[in-house]
Amino acid sequence: MKQKSFLLCVAFLLWVAHFSVQAGDISVSSTDFWANTGFHVEKGRHYHIAVKNMADVWDSKIPVRDLGGWPSPLAKILYAPLFWMRRRPLDPWFSVIATVDRRHPCRLRADRDYVAPASGELVCYFNDAPFAYANNKGTAVLSIVQSPRIPCCEK
Repeated sequence: MKQKSFLLCVAFLLWVAHFSVQAGDISVSSTDFWANTGFHVEKGRHYHIAVKNMADVWDSKIPVRDLGGWPSPLAKILYAPLFWMRRRPLDPWFSVIATVDRRHPCRLRADRDYVAPASGELVCYFNDAPFAYANNKGTAVLSIVQSPRIPCCEK
């Protein structure tokens, strides 16, 4: 009887672990060319990423308050000729870019979940000119929550 109870307990713990949700806070420094987060993502899993604190993040003298960067209407016009200087030219200045082990870059958006294209460490950066990280200031703290697995919906 004890062995059966033990096996049921182990089976329950494995079931809970299978459906567990990974969550935590990650920091992305605006001065880092690559900001290692220490957060491991799994290929195909969905993650909700939200800004927890960006109060002190600046691109030179321009404040950045969300994942979308700083393309105000005036800045879009003034900086339009320099779009090619960004690490990801088609994404806004200072938007947050996520990669998995420095591959598969993807812009993070507040209104969409991030779907991991591969398994590995989530490494992020601010979309700036490669030579311009020295004039940046501050660190963004983002909360990340892995969506729970739903067996009937997985392929």
